[in-house]
Amino acid sequence: MKLKALLFAMLMTLGLVACEDNTQGDEPQPATDLFEITIGDVTERTAMVYINPKDDSMTMFFGLFETSEFKKYDSNDAFIADSMSYLEQLAASYGMELTDLLAAELKSGDVEWGYSELDPGTSYTIYVYGLDADGTVTTDLYTEEFHTTAVTMSDCTFSIEPVEVNATSLSFKVIPSDETVGYYYDLI
Repeated sequence: MKLKALLFAMLMTLGLVACEDNTQGDEPQPATDLFEITIGDVTERTAMVYINPKDDSMTMFFGLFETSEFKKYDSNDAFIADSMSYLEQLAASYGMELTDLLAAELKSGDVEWGYSELDPGTSYTIYVYGLDADGTVTTDLYTEEFHTTAVTMSDCTFSIEPVEVNATSLSFKVIPSDETVGYYYDLI
């Protein structure tokens, strides 16, 4: 009789454990692959950014920050809040409603965007998040970091030869010792 009572108690305990609400780990998690960010053709001053959303109809907002500035934010939510505040201020400065600004600025589908006038040897962070035309943030923040290449000094020298000189004009020829080096010249 004691054996039957013990078996009954064990089965009841097992039944209670098996029926325990264990849904904590089964809750849907936010998608982590809503955007694919690819950086290409990085030079000292330029970079190409490719953003491919999983859903081509989803609208998004993206931009670029120096990584040192981006890391000053305590969280992704703080960054998005500041970004939204900036967009609201920008709309106000143009005398527009936020929805009108977003209608002009939001992108959807695959995006290819070139950045220029970047600083050489600097870390940058490209960011993107889903944002609808009403100003509602629809996704988490996605980021990708890249580094522009540093400028390397060259031993290139230049010869400057006058081509034509007269009373009101001067033309000259600049000849680099290394034709593969990019350079800039001006006359003062």
